[in-house]
Amino acid sequence: MSEAPVEMLPLLDAKGQEVGALRLGVVPGGTARIRRADAQCARVQLVEDGEYRYAWQGLEGPVRTSHPELFKPDDTSGHTGRLRPGRFTGTVQVCVFDADGAVGWVSFEVRSRKLHYESEYRWMLRDITERFAELVLQSFAASTHRFAPSGDRAAGSLYQRFAFLASVLGQDDVQDAMHRVLNRPKVAWVQEVESRSTARGIPPSSTMLRQVARAAHPVAWPQGRAFGVPALPRELAVHRTVSTVDSPPNRFVRFALESFRDVVHRLAGQLDGTGPTHLRGREEAAQLLALLDRWLGHPMLRRVGPLRRFPSGSTVLQNQSGYRTILRVFLLSDLAAKLSWDGAETVFKAGKRDVATLYEYWTYLELASVVGRLCGQAVDHAALVKTSKDGLRIGLRSGAHQVLRFSYPHPEGTLALRLHYNRSFSPAGAVDRSWTRLMRPDVSLEVVSPGRYDVHLGSTWLHFDAKYRVNGLADVFGPPSETSEPQRQAKRDDLLKMHAYRDAILRSAGAYVLFPGDAEPEALQRYSEVLPGLGAFSLRPTEEGPCAGRSELQRFLARVLKHLGSRTTARERDRYWRARAWTRPDRDPGLLSQPPADTLVGLGLLKSAAHREWTAEQRLYCVRADADRRGHVGVRSRFLQSELLVLYGADGVHDDGHLPALYRLGGSVTVLTRSELEARGYPSPGGEKYLAMELSEALPWADSGLDAARVDEAVGAAPAVGAPLVVRWLDLESVG
Repeated sequence: MSEAPVEMLPLLDAKGQEVGALRLGVVPGGTARIRRADAQCARVQLVEDGEYRYAWQGLEGPVRTSHPELFKPDDTSGHTGRLRPGRFTGTVQVCVFDADGAVGWVSFEVRSRKLHYESEYRWMLRDITERFAELVLQSFAASTHRFAPSGDRAAGSLYQRFAFLASVLGQDDVQDAMHRVLNRPKVAWVQEVESRSTARGIPPSSTMLRQVARAAHPVAWPQGRAFGVPALPRELAVHRTVSTVDSPPNRFVRFALESFRDVVHRLAGQLDGTGPTHLRGREEAAQLLALLDRWLGHPMLRRVGPLRRFPSGSTVLQNQSGYRTILRVFLLSDLAAKLSWDGAETVFKAGKRDVATLYEYWTYLELASVVGRLCGQAVDHAALVKTSKDGLRIGLRSGAHQVLRFSYPHPEGTLALRLHYNRSFSPAGAVDRSWTRLMRPDVSLEVVSPGRYDVHLGSTWLHFDAKYRVNGLADVFGPPSETSEPQRQAKRDDLLKMHAYRDAILRSAGAYVLFPGDAEPEALQRYSEVLPGLGAFSLRPTEEGPCAGRSELQRFLARVLKHLGSRTTARERDRYWRARAWTRPDRDPGLLSQPPADTLVGLGLLKSAAHREWTAEQRLYCVRADADRRGHVGVRSRFLQSELLVLYGADGVHDDGHLPALYRLGGSVTVLTRSELEARGYPSPGGEKYLAMELSEALPWADSGLDAARVDEAVGAAPAVGAPLVVRWLDLESVG
């Protein structure tokens, strides 16, 4: 494929006669290109989002085209102007008109700027189709298949199946599979019976001797008198074993190719119009028919008979290289026809290929795959398929809300994940809404943490937008161009849109661009933690294996989920205080009513085993109130304001083999004298006055997440032995 600054395209009338020409040239200093393609594509290919100068030659009088959205004339004559393909990709069939009507047609191809048009586009379509076809394959057994050409179907349904065939039959693995099957076919051994004259040599066998003994009209054999066989039959039936390619596996290969050809042929027959969409469809069908005819015309397949029944027990089809690939393609293509996909109309209808919409669908399914891997769950694609009176229908289409559900096991509690496609956030929403204008990101990841505080914090949202137009990170994060190039500024607007998602949609923590480039990902953090943030990740299809960029995106989301599951992050604390300041608290049962950094915990000494037993029985903890005693506690002390109380032993936290005791304080404090404590059985009171703190609830230490060693460290740092201490819950939590 070569490039040229100027190209002439013939303008042909209805009879195929050249009546003029379209002269195309690149704009100096621009990024547009004109390519001379190979024989399998249109002769001239332009680049999407490019800008070209055009001039009609050989025409007189004012002219106009069937695509005014692409051709922008300089004046009313329409003879010269600028051609801007925009994001349209595919074959463009342009009809040219003058004052008397249609003059002729001219065609050219618009290629993707980023994706390789003839490969990666098909890879995306293949990935999407295989995911849903596999779903149907699990529901319909191969043994129930009807192995005969199916009846006529609507052109739209036919084209969906045809598009899948076009996307996979040209792949290298299918081409290699057909090469192996045609050139190294599975050979079967069969027995043939041949009538052979006894005058020729015949190998001895028990069958031959029985025929000699039973001969009805023997012929004299003088030489055989010595052997006791005076006569022989004129002919004997000789059995021999020969090889043949007319085996069930090869018959199936022939049937599969004939089925593919039937689909393509019927599609071409229904595309009988003269418009550009039908012309495009017929061109694609002709290319595929040529490929299938070449395979079916191979000498090996010409020696193969028709398939009578499906060889369901054939280990060759199931296991042998080449045959296994053909079986898979056949089942997927045939069963894919049982699915109706409304969204397909916008991405691969004849004559147009909306790569941007296809990329949007594809990124949603890739994100689902990444989230499923992180959660250790298989993606339930059945959630995207609806049952209708006509069969199964894929609900994945632009503007239609869909959701997939996952759960992520986290040490501090399982996170509920919901991956939304085209979820709308409006100002009229209840909780998760936009507070300005309607927002609808392509993909939104909703993460619901387990209830922890007395303020309902709700979900945390991350948003992803598939930006097919973005070429690289510089388009999003680079400095604005001094020349204010319109296209460059439009791409930088994608970053502003990410800001809008994160800031306008309540409870949003991040927004990220997904683009089919090859640059390293960039995730910008507002503070020191992974959230809140903005960023961009490259995600593009590959011929085999996982898509490019998946590992980087998966590592990022793993960090995000670990962050969202933690109670000790600064962002979690910020969320709590924002919710407390701007919303009315709703009681939500949990161990803590505030973030760990804001939860006060008292540390109190239990002097003996008797002291421990009395405290547990009376549900009271007493601290000194005499002002002249060391370690006394005043009525305004922060110790009395603690929400929780950790009690440890005199010989450390493991005193008498016990772990520290953990209590929730009830809030009431009573002044008790020595005599009152003695009457209650308090062991050895040493002062005259005590403050008795009510213990409302004993909490399990094992499930608290606190570390006894850190309690020991805090006690050891106290200014006086046994003095009541106040620390934060965060200071006692287990590290790592």
